[in-house]
Amino acid sequence: MNFLGHFILAHPDEELMVGNYLGDLVHIRDIPSLPEPWIAGIDFHRFIDRFTDAHPAVDQLNRIFRPAVGKYAPVATDIVMDYFIFLNWEKIHPQDYHDFAESVYELLQRNISFFPEPAAMLTLRMSQAKWLDQYKSLAGLEDVMRRMNRKAKFSVDFVRAVSVVEDQKDELEVLFLEFYQAIRAHSQEWISLRNEAKT
Repeated sequence: MNFLGHFILAHPDEELMVGNYLGDLVHIRDIPSLPEPWIAGIDFHRFIDRFTDAHPAVDQLNRIFRPAVGKYAPVATDIVMDYFIFLNWEKIHPQDYHDFAESVYELLQRNISFFPEPAAMLTLRMSQAKWLDQYKSLAGLEDVMRRMNRKAKFSVDFVRAVSVVEDQKDELEVLFLEFYQAIRAHSQEWISLRNEAKT
């Protein structure tokens, strides 16, 4: 899952949300200097990634995207799942999407001075460009994919994944919902066990 998925699964615990967000953005050497609740959020991020990589519905999603983007299929799957989170928002979260996104930007801005520099710079770009809004449409999804093209180390055109979404939306959505129900349940269990351990 990409940014939106990680925020949703950690919500409403703000410290867990921040740490979960930082999971892919901080170097391992910076982790010990972070607040303990953020480190727990990084652990949660890794749990989500492990569960995602092992789930059969995600494997099916990767297979669907592989002809379009090759070995970058898992990256495309992560991004597209955030698009499907928005499409199913009313089933997933009671808060208005715009209000939720704005609360995320506010949370990150409130803590940005404590982020390592690369994460702080990315957070500033995210908040200014309203990246979470890009999951609301195929045009926005295409913008995300173009941004990924610039980051890729090997030749790929992530935009081709958008055509796959257009052509196979129903099948992709069924697989996404199957996965989301599972990751939501297991994430809540992870959080419950952590909270029990704290008491």
